Amino acid sequence: SRGLGDVYKRQELKEIFKGIDETKQKVLETMYDDFLFEIEQLEQLKPQLQKIGVPKNKGQAEQKKYLQKEYSDLSQRHDSKIKIMLSQLNKEDTSEADLLMEKLSKI
Repeated sequence: SRGLGDVYKRQELKEIFKGIDETKQKVLETMYDDFLFEIEQLEQLKPQLQKIGVPKNKGQAEQKKYLQKEYSDLSQRHDSKIKIMLSQLNKEDTSEADLLMEKLSKI
């Protein structure tokens, strides 16, 4: 279930892309939930990886390897979405792309 924070963040994403073609907006909107879910998952995985630190036994080493792979895969998918979103903004208007990067860093 989405919390109020996710609804707010979804609205922020919609606001960023309100100036682009409506068809492109609809395509991007299909990505918002996954995009926000990926942020949440990355935020949960990071402290788990930091907590393990240097593995002290085989079990911790295997857990860390699994978490690192999950983090890496998720991060790559998330980065792909960011690239797609940035590519949809007017390439002539770098201020829009800068605004997007600033807002995405706060979500």
